[in-house]
Amino acid sequence: MSCMIQGCQIRTVNNDEGLIAYHHVRELGGGGTAMKPSDYQTVPLCAHHHRLWHQKGMLALNLDIESILHTINGQLIDYIEQLKEGAQ
Repeated sequence: MSCMIQGCQIRTVNNDEGLIAYHHVRELGGGGTAMKPSDYQTVPLCAHHHRLWHQKGMLALNLDIESILHTINGQLIDYIEQLKEGAQ
């Protein structure tokens, strides 16, 4: 997985430049007091961009969050369907 920020060069889960951290998107609802939103509402970000989101907010990163989540969750559903077909 890679950081979702266009132009970011962090492309691996763990390397010398940092980790990919899955940021839970609270701006779309879900979760609650002291509770994280669903894991279906996460965006992969490098450590630098994850920190930036917490410091300056989602708008500072200029992301189309709903489109990103739709794509990622669609890929997950496709993967699960492939696993099911292989199990039959």
